[in-house]
Amino acid sequence: MSKSLAALSLSLIASGCVVALGNTGLVADAVDTYEAAQELEEVVRGVQAAYETGEVRSVFLDSIADSEEVIVILAEEWTVGIEAMRAAMSGGGGEVKYVGRDLKSSELQLSKSGSVGWLVELADLHYDVSGEPVSLVGFRATSVWERGEDGWKIVHFHGSMPDAVSDI
Repeated sequence: MSKSLAALSLSLIASGCVVALGNTGLVADAVDTYEAAQELEEVVRGVQAAYETGEVRSVFLDSIADSEEVIVILAEEWTVGIEAMRAAMSGGGGEVKYVGRDLKSSELQLSKSGSVGWLVELADLHYDVSGEPVSLVGFRATSVWERGEDGWKIVHFHGSMPDAVSDI
């Protein structure tokens, strides 16, 4: 019997499979963290794709946790709670229309627990303001994401813009 077990083990190893006998949970934790990282990357790619379609406002709002504790800091505005964020973003922006962005860098990291991730980005944002093109060069954003029952959601967002934001 020990010969057949050894042969089975060798065939599994040779085929690229790994069998963990007496697993202490480390392998399972690593798999869970890998899956969490894949999920978060997929969600972030969806948000990034929204920038290309111009639907960034609604996608961003849908990405925020449904909590009155969430904090969004954007330029000079400090918004606390999902209801306040919904009200602020429903204003429509008047004569300001988002045109696109040039993403300079994007770094996504995940905590060891696999339940918290953070995204740091640098981009140039482009708008149409009453028919005139306006670009915000060097927009910096950091978002903190938490994995909950309803998937990955932003629990904190901070975006800083250059002084040109007053032109919009």
